[in-house]
Amino acid sequence: MPHSLKYYEANKEITDEQELWEDVRSGNKLAFAWLYDHYVNNLYYYGLRICQDTDIVEDCIHDLFVDLWKYKANITIKTTIRLYLTISLKRSIVNKAREKNKMITFEEDEGQQLDHAPNIEEKWIQHQFALESKQRLHHSIEQLTNRQKEVIHLRFFDNYDYEEISEIMGLSVESAYNLVSKAIATLKKIVPR
Repeated sequence: MPHSLKYYEANKEITDEQELWEDVRSGNKLAFAWLYDHYVNNLYYYGLRICQDTDIVEDCIHDLFVDLWKYKANITIKTTIRLYLTISLKRSIVNKAREKNKMITFEEDEGQQLDHAPNIEEKWIQHQFALESKQRLHHSIEQLTNRQKEVIHLRFFDNYDYEEISEIMGLSVESAYNLVSKAIATLKKIVPR
């Protein structure tokens, strides 16, 4: 982390997002750099689950932060910064992908691999079992519709609450609950036991 961000974190407690956003709106470059550094990686991985074209995802993230800085004085964030950025990124990716006629999918992040356990037979068996379970779950999630995949990831992998999911996906809160419920019911039917 750059020295300036350490300084900002050491001298400014980031517990109040509204205060952070007000710092950004007032032109505080350190606050903006902290905001970028804090959210960019999660946004990138979220974007890749929507669209596997890394150029589109990187361009949209770049444009998002450029516009955020450029129009900071006119932007009012009524939710959390994280939610605002996620919704904005999704909208941007969908629009840019449509322009380029790219297919939008929602893929599971395969970057999380289990560490290989020590050469103890019991731990190796546990590792194999966990790996097989993860593969079965991944295969089952792939059989869901794109909307079901997205809602499962938002709820259980990204830990968004139902209100945030409803805003990201453009649904009512009740519809978000129903979509999660239906996705779980579908998973229960297709996950091999």
